[in-house]
Amino acid sequence: MVSIKDRRVHVRSGSTSLYAMFATTGMDDSTPRGTFEIEPERGDPFFNAREGMGARCYTGFLHHGVFLFRSVPT
Repeated sequence: MVSIKDRRVHVRSGSTSLYAMFATTGMDDSTPRGTFEIEPERGDPFFNAREGMGARCYTGFLHHGVFLFRSVPT
């Protein structure tokens, strides 16, 4: 579960909270809202030259790699 307002990601199993972490959201309010499932995309380190940053790893959750949970920017 992601709280955009609180900027937190909550990993849950049913109603039990397993882990909570800080989160940032997409620029210009672009973070999608709704219910999504983790997709099969998993990744190694990457760099996006247009944005000038990358990440150590990622997991896709919408549109197969367009929207990601990713590590802190590097």
